[in-house]
Order: sequence, then structure tokens, then C-alpha cells
Amino acid sequence: MFKSKIGLTKKLLSVETDTVFVVYTIRKVGSRTVAKSLRKLYVSNDSVEVLHLQDIGGGYRKKYNSNYFFYANTIIDKIRFFISRKIREKYGNKLLETIKSKKNIYIITIVREPISRAISANFQALESLGRFSNLLKNSRYITYDKMKDSFYRNLDHNAIDIWFDYELYNNFGINIFDYPFDFKNKCIQIKKNNINFLLIRLEDMVENEIVIRNFISNDSYKNINDNIGKEKWYSDLYSEFKRRFIPSHELTEKYLSSKYTRHFYSSDEINRIKKKYYFDCND
Repeated sequence: MFKSKIGLTKKLLSVETDTVFVVYTIRKVGSRTVAKSLRKLYVSNDSVEVLHLQDIGGGYRKKYNSNYFFYANTIIDKIRFFISRKIREKYGNKLLETIKSKKNIYIITIVREPISRAISANFQALESLGRFSNLLKNSRYITYDKMKDSFYRNLDHNAIDIWFDYELYNNFGINIFDYPFDFKNKCIQIKKNNINFLLIRLEDMVENEIVIRNFISNDSYKNINDNIGKEKWYSDLYSEFKRRFIPSHELTEKYLSSKYTRHFYSSDEINRIKKKYYFDCND
């Protein structure tokens, strides 16, 4: 696995292209769908490269992926995790330089309703570890109660606010909170030198397809869903968790009063999210 990942990283750094599309976003927001759709669209175009990144250099992942270790109960799993992170650290700066050297840079970032994103992120470790261990898939160790405990104990609930500063601003100089969300067109678009930037919301999937077509000036773009939850090996547990789990009032308020939520979602939308997670909302 890791040999192929190293080879892929070197290939991405060596490709001579004029245009690069970077699907660059925090995890669990449906970004794989957009990345796969772009790759299929430009598969035969040697002048275009498509990258799918959650962090550049591994720093953000190093700081905010601690919930992995809740499940990494063997030394082999931990070694694999550290190797993956070291690869990112080694090639991150060079990758960033290569991206910035391109004539045309298109960055697409996606956001998602924060509590749903957190619930999905809580299962990220299972998705990763499932590739390594068939034993884990059949283990009774992974239960609803364990996942609930992980949600409160291991998940970093400040991650979504910090990602934009740690990644987007530090690496590309874009402070997303300086640009209001366009609720009519359901996006943020920014032009900065050779960088064309688009931010969309997962909840606006139908509109997103049209927005992306206009953004890349290609009417052939079509979303290809590549991240269907019901096909994942832990889908039954994930469905149970979504059905049963109600986050604490305190945590719900923390998420829905955050800078992230208030910037990308309207007051009416936030109230609808509140009512989804608890029914005593009188706002």
C-alpha cells in the first residue's frame, strides 16, 4: 500500500501540466465525489492534473487525527499510520511549490453541516483501519457505545474552525471568513492571481453540479457518487448511530454558534439543524 502511495506522490510532483484542479478540504464532506468526477472528465487530458488533498505537509493531520489511536490497537497499525504521515511531511512543501507554479490553479473546497460531518468523521478511523484488518470488520469491539464514547473523548470538535486557518490561509493566503457566503448562488468564488477558488456546501449537491460546471467552464462535468455510506463495511453501525445518537445540548450549541457555521449557514438553516438534533428549540 505504502509503496504505491509514495510512487503516486512522486508522480504528482513530476507531472508537467498547465492546469491543476485541487479538491482541498477537510475530511468527510463528500470531496471524493468531486475529485473522482474531475479525474474522469480530464482522464485523457495530459495538460490537466487533479489532486485530492485534506492537508498539505501532514501538520494538520498530525494534530487533529488522534482518534485513529483509539482503534489502532496493534503496533503494525500505528507504524502504517506514521509512515503515511511521514510521506506527507516529506513531500508536502514540494507539492505546494509545484501547485503554486502552475499557470491555472483551481481550488475546490467543500463544507458540510458540522454535526453530521463530525458523526461521519468519528467513523473515519474505522474506514482507514478496515483496509488493514479483516479481523476488525468482524470484531464485536466496535459497538454503538464505543463510537459514542469516541465521539466525545477522541474527536476534536474545534477542527472545522481551525482547518481554514491552518491549511487554506497558511498555504494559499485565502482568509475565507473575509468573503461572505453567497446564499443565492450557494457558493463562494474568489479570484486571486493565478488561483481560482470555489467553496460549496455538500447539502447543495444538485446546485453544486451546475456551479462546478460554470467554475471550470466545462458543461460536461457530472457528479459521480463515490462515497456511498450503505456500501461501507460498517454501514449498519453507522446507520444505527445516526438513528440513535443525540449530541449534548452543550456540544450542539458549540457547533452551531461557531464561526464556521455562522459563516456558511443562514440563521434559518441553523435553526433547522437545531431542531434536527433536539426538539426543545424555541429560537
